[in-house]
Amino acid sequence: MEQDMYDNDSPIRLTRQQSRAVDRYAIEELGIPGVVLMENAGINAAGAVFDLLRDAFEFEVDEENARIAIVCGGGNNGGDGYVVARQLKCWGMSPVVYAVKPVGELTGDAKVMADAWVSVGGSVVEASEEAAVERVSGEWQVAHVVVDALLGTGYGVEKGGLRGATAAAVRAMAGLVEEDSDGGAEFRGRIVSLDVPSGMDADTGEVAGGTGGGASGGAVRADQTITFVAEKVGFGVAGAEKWLGRVVTADIGLPWDVVEAALAGLEGGPGGGA
Repeated sequence: MEQDMYDNDSPIRLTRQQSRAVDRYAIEELGIPGVVLMENAGINAAGAVFDLLRDAFEFEVDEENARIAIVCGGGNNGGDGYVVARQLKCWGMSPVVYAVKPVGELTGDAKVMADAWVSVGGSVVEASEEAAVERVSGEWQVAHVVVDALLGTGYGVEKGGLRGATAAAVRAMAGLVEEDSDGGAEFRGRIVSLDVPSGMDADTGEVAGGTGGGASGGAVRADQTITFVAEKVGFGVAGAEKWLGRVVTADIGLPWDVVEAALAGLEGGPGGGA
């Protein structure tokens, strides 16, 4: 299940606008439904999670005893997380989804994927309030893998600090690493972010800063980031690597020439170097 990058000679880094343009081109110009792109992204991300489990824990963990927590937001990144959960369940694992937005309140493609997860008997723990996140996040301490499917490219520093259950979930994931480094309970698992570590701006590499009014700063510090289509421009900024960990690129079911066609329609065309 090893993940292969696109076979192109000059990998690029995409801005948030370019990433969205690729999706829009596939949906509007080629007629490929967004749920198909999301399904492809999630299946390929699940493969990378499977590979990480195998490589990090060798024979210590198998499909039956793997403990996987998937923390899903209310947008498309959360939708990707529900697909990851369903695919891992297809492979004999029993992931648990922690939803910072109730499944009943989701819309669009994310709702389709969340409903599909529930329909196949998937487990969802709703944690849509800060206090609820604080209650359940202790379960993440014993997970082999915690998947961050909260925000992805949806966050930009212009939005200010993180709030509510999303902020609490980011703090809880950051706390797993901090407790370990401070001599507390050792977290032996791995944190995986989908597309972009939640709280990081995909364009600038900056992380959320607290702006008062209950907002909080920070980002998920991933051991591995599974990014879709191509790396993001912000990944090349000095200091970004401490949030990203190892970066794996997963495709969304579009040949590279389709990606190039989507980017050609934007002013400036493809941007960034590898």
